[in-house]
Amino acid sequence: MTRLFISLAISFLISGCQTLSEPVDFSHPKSKPPVGTIVQLNEKLTFQTGTSRSYIQHGKSKEFKGIEDREPWCMFYRYEPRAALKSERSVEPDNFTVTSSLQRAEMVSAKPFFISTFNMILPAMLESDNSNSATLTTTMKIKSDKQPEVVELRCGVFNESFSENYVSVNKILETLGNIVTLKFPQ
Repeated sequence: MTRLFISLAISFLISGCQTLSEPVDFSHPKSKPPVGTIVQLNEKLTFQTGTSRSYIQHGKSKEFKGIEDREPWCMFYRYEPRAALKSERSVEPDNFTVTSSLQRAEMVSAKPFFISTFNMILPAMLESDNSNSATLTTTMKIKSDKQPEVVELRCGVFNESFSENYVSVNKILETLGNIVTLKFPQ
């Protein structure tokens, strides 16, 4: 009995250490740039006064108010003190390394919850008209020794919350245009 328990425990531990493979098809909505990808910024981007984000859409640098939210967009994010936001800043052409990459849905609007006839709390978003909205994002944490305040490249699109129609790596490349090149690890 002890041997069976030990065998099962070891099998469980070994299988728990395995990782699920990421889609390698960069056209798949669940694809994301792998850790070690080089984000090569090919031109200077400006951060407007009062913001720590610089946006790109359709291969062009844009201000937030010029973004079409139902079209894919990307943004560089700077982590800096609030006092720095009082002036216009920029990020210079540089190579950044992706240190982590994740996808998530950020709820923008949702129907309220209701109590069913079985006294269970159910989200009204499970109803069939699917009028809930979310921003589906792929976030790459990035690092550069030359510009350590630039910490993130985030790409996303405003979409129905449960569609899981994230911006694929191919769409990210299309969105970034010639402003940014992604070099994938071998």
